[in-house]
Amino acid sequence: MKHEVIPGVGPNDPRAERAEFLRRVRAEAAAAGVDVEPIIAVSVGPGPRAEFRESVAVVSIGNSREAHGPALAPDIDDRVAQAISTRLCDQLGARYLGHAPGCTDGVGEVSRRWSPDYQHPKAFVRSLAKFTHTLIEAHGRRALRLLVLISGHGGNGALGDHLADLALEIGVERCLYLPALRVIDDQGRARAPQHAGEDEHAVALALGPGCIDSEALHRANAAMAEPGPRYRLLRRHPAFAGMAGFYCFGGDVFDVIRGRYEGVKAAVRDVLERRRVQADPVRGREVIRASVTLAVDDVEQAARALGITVS
Repeated sequence: MKHEVIPGVGPNDPRAERAEFLRRVRAEAAAAGVDVEPIIAVSVGPGPRAEFRESVAVVSIGNSREAHGPALAPDIDDRVAQAISTRLCDQLGARYLGHAPGCTDGVGEVSRRWSPDYQHPKAFVRSLAKFTHTLIEAHGRRALRLLVLISGHGGNGALGDHLADLALEIGVERCLYLPALRVIDDQGRARAPQHAGEDEHAVALALGPGCIDSEALHRANAAMAEPGPRYRLLRRHPAFAGMAGFYCFGGDVFDVIRGRYEGVKAAVRDVLERRRVQADPVRGREVIRASVTLAVDDVEQAARALGITVS
């Protein structure tokens, strides 16, 4: 058996320590009858939930540049979608293929006021299909049947009417769209949190400093204490706290936002009554856990419907 020899290496050199370590391990292996020749290859087993991993994959989508007020990162929707997607795949055993760029919105061109990268839903479907197809081929198509889209941007819900076309385009049996974040309301129904509201700030705090500027949120809440600073803040950051500035001061073009809610939009009412955005990282962790649990249930249900073995 040959040992590693390093000419000119002193006894205190780390390489000498390594050489002695390898000599000792190989000598023990040889004495135990184990072949110490170089390893040629390592076989990779199928892993847990092998069929599920081959049949189900997840792609996250969001919005890489959207106004959320003074504190949240402009790509917070991307970050949230990626965080939920990886947690979902950890629990399910599905493959996480990656994050697809681009975004759309159900309210149309007016969304460019806060989301400058807006694409018409049909244009977004085309670009999403092309990019997702590339991701699938890069990871190995194998037996993929169900593709799950986890979206951190609520406007991407406009994809709902195009999922059958998307599935046909990328060559899977079904595409399932799920909001990254969902909370349970007082009636026990799952709903997405309000744009740049308390839950979204709480989740950002739970995810970490790259997602939120805590000092900026503190300054914003301080400004909310008095009418003058409060309304100047909302005019300067109209997407903050459920689009409160657009909702309160925008022209008729923003009726598309107001008309989505019966009465006063809850997030707008809450921030003006409380005069602050109350963001709690403990609440954020609860929202993340609940969102992953709901997503797991939805994906498993969709998989069963396709005859994919879940357990």
